[in-house]
Parts: sequence; C-alpha cells; structure tokens
Amino acid sequence: MVIGQSQGRGRVQGRGQLRGQGRGLCHVEDRDRPTLVDVDDDMDMPSPVTLDSAEGHSHSSHERSNDIPSSGVAPTASSSTSVRRPRGQNKNSKVNDMIDKDGPLNLEFKDEYVVPVGDNSGAWSRIISKIVLDHCDLHYQSWTMVPDEMVKRLEERVKGKFVLDTELQKHKDALKHQLGKAYNRKRSALHLKNYQIYFKNVDSDDLVAVANAQAEARANVPTGISPEQWPAICDSFEVDIWKKKSERNKKNRAKMETNHTAGSTTFVNIIHKKAKKTNAAPNPIEIYKDTHTNKDGIFVSEYAESKYNEMESIAANSDNTNASQEDIFLKVLGGHRSGHVRGKGCGAKPTKSNSSCNQQNHDECLAKQLETEEKLAAMEASFQAEIRESKASQIAMEATFQAEIKESKASQAAMEAAFQAQIKESKASQAAMQAQMEMLLKHIGGIGGSSYGSQASGSNI
Repeated sequence: MVIGQSQGRGRVQGRGQLRGQGRGLCHVEDRDRPTLVDVDDDMDMPSPVTLDSAEGHSHSSHERSNDIPSSGVAPTASSSTSVRRPRGQNKNSKVNDMIDKDGPLNLEFKDEYVVPVGDNSGAWSRIISKIVLDHCDLHYQSWTMVPDEMVKRLEERVKGKFVLDTELQKHKDALKHQLGKAYNRKRSALHLKNYQIYFKNVDSDDLVAVANAQAEARANVPTGISPEQWPAICDSFEVDIWKKKSERNKKNRAKMETNHTAGSTTFVNIIHKKAKKTNAAPNPIEIYKDTHTNKDGIFVSEYAESKYNEMESIAANSDNTNASQEDIFLKVLGGHRSGHVRGKGCGAKPTKSNSSCNQQNHDECLAKQLETEEKLAAMEASFQAEIRESKASQIAMEATFQAEIKESKASQAAMEAAFQAQIKESKASQAAMQAQMEMLLKHIGGIGGSSYGSQASGSNI
C-alpha cells in the first residue's frame, strides 16, 4: 500500500500513486486492485466504487455524486475537501487489444450460477455493457420488448469476443441474462443521470417548468447516444407506465437499510474466488462481513454491523448443531426474492430448497404483471406517437392555413393597390378631359365674339 500526501488537481500517475484535489492522506492499493467497470453499471442506486483485493474485501466511497450528467463537469474542490473525479466512458481498449491478438476470451461457468466466474468475468460484463450501448436501440421500455433480430445481432457481437456455445443451455442463459441486465441498467442510468436530473426542484403541476425541463433534457444528448436516438429515448421516459415504474423503484431503493462494498464485482465471483482459495465452501456470514466493511474492517452502516453481530451471536449460542450457517444467514436477513438469492445476488440460480410453491406462484404473477405492464407501455407509447403525429399534422395544417391567409391578404392588397391606381388614373384622365373641355369652350367663346364684332361694323357702313 502506498500512502501519499499531495495537493493539486486530481491525477493518477503510474500504479499506486495518487494525487488528489485538496490536502490530505490518500490510501491507494498498488497491485491487486481489479479493473473497474463502466460507471453505468452502478445503475441508479448508491454503490461503492472499488474492490480492495481479489478476495472481495473492499472499501467504498460515500461521496460519489449522481448529480452530474455524463457530459457535465465535476465541481471544484475546496482546499480542505478531496473530490473524486467521475470516470470517463469505458472503452475496453486493453481487453479488445487482447482479443484482437489472442482471439475470444475463455469463460468459466458453474451449474449453480447464471453468470460466468473467474478471471474474465469482469470483462464479460463490461464488454456486453458497451455492446448494448453502441449497438442497441435503447428506447424500448425493457429488454423483453427489444426485437428478436436486434437481440440476435447483439449476441453475434458478444460471440466474437468470448468463447461461447449457445447450444449449451448454461451459455445461452448467461448471455440472455447479461444482455438484459446491461440493457435495463443502461436505461436506468440514462434516466437518472441524463434525463431526471433536469427535473430536480421542478413542480410537476407547473406545465411550463416541466416543458422547459423536457426541452433541456432533450437538448443535452448523452455521450455515446446518437442525436437521432435520444428523442425517442426521452419519449419512452415520458410514458406514464415508465414514470410509475420509476417511482416504485425509487421507493424500493429508499427502503434499503445498507449498501455493500463489492462494487461492480458480483457476489458469486467473490464467493467463487474465496472457495477456490480455501478449497471449501465459504461461510455466508463471513462473506456478508467482507462485502459490508471497508478496507479498515469498519462496517458501512450500523444496520450491517448489527445484522452481522446478530448472526454471530446466534451461531455461537445455538443449541441446534444441525443449524447451518446459511440457515442462520437467512433467518436474520430474510429469505430470497424473485430472481435474487440472498447473499449471492442475481448471479446465482435459485434452487428448489429456496423456492417455495408460494414463491413460484409469486414469480409467475410478477412475470405476468411485468408482461402486462410492458404491453400497456407499448400501447401507450404508440398512442403518444399517434398524438405527436396528430399534433404535427395539425401544426402543418395550421401553417398551410396561415400561409393561405397571408397569400390571400397579399392578393387583396395587390388588388386594392391596382384599384387605387386605376382610380387615380381615372381621376387624372377626368382632370385632363376637364381641362381640354374648358380650353375648347374658351376657344369657342373667342370665335363667337369675333364674328359678332364683324357683323356690327358691316351694318354701320
């Protein structure tokens, strides 16, 4: 471990040396730290960011901010505060160079897990996450609504990176699971960090403020998303079904009593590495401690510490020698949830022993509910698209009507000008005729006077 004290702008130099903003002690592991994944993999729940060693004992940072869009700039630190710079987009350059040189990466699969474990498991999640971001349309409400043709194209890209046999059910399940997980997490991250952020302190009843926030969100296209795709993604965030689901998930996250310190590493991979090192099944109670304490062995929350102490107390004072550590673990922390094995996360396959009939019925009902919600979301999205199309048509018709009115007014103005010119010309003509008439009358009057004078002088003779 390297302990450094420094001052200046945040910069990492070499391995094991950190220069951070502000003044203070910085502790950096110099060798066994695994590569960190793309920031999007943290989804929109709070999550620690680093793993301390290959054993899964890690430390966390609770100063991470989700208030900065991917295109934003981190705030400047004060002289007494160290601010962690947000990571840039992960391009997997080193892994891709390795694949280009040596061919697709090998993966290690276990029957009890739905995700791969071992050395390349981190690359598995990172590369699939990047493939989904770069090559999948993200405006669908969920992964189950992505067209089959697009899914197949994504699968082919993944096969070019890893040694997979999709004839094997475990490989097929792992690929399907990771693509769905990456898709849903990318959408959640986009919604939280690049869309919802513009609605902070906006009253939902203030239609003008909401419209301004929507316009601002649409104007700021996230890194990695095409300007053509972003409006459709924003449209999908404005559907009522998505808003309700987002609000429900927000409430569920608020109920979380504690967080873990495993970072982006899956619990099953931590368990696998521990078992491989000790050649024995890891104690779930100790795994809980490893994944809920920082590098100094301090629990991340009072809740996590109290639960660990409760499990230790039951194990030490239990008269039932048949009570396994896993039984104690489940008794204190509760049973399994749909798609999630307590202590192992969503990367483990639920077994019959931890899936009761009631749980299976609940899962089936939940699956049907999600399917119904997705269908409703699709119908609402289609309805909203029709409304937008109708509004666009109305706007076009209004524009045409206004153009016709403008053209008609211009035509009337031209006719009026021509009419006024004719009147003016007619008046000028009348004036000219009047003048000629007056001249003619004067001439006639002059001729008449001259004739009368001649007759008078003749009679005098």
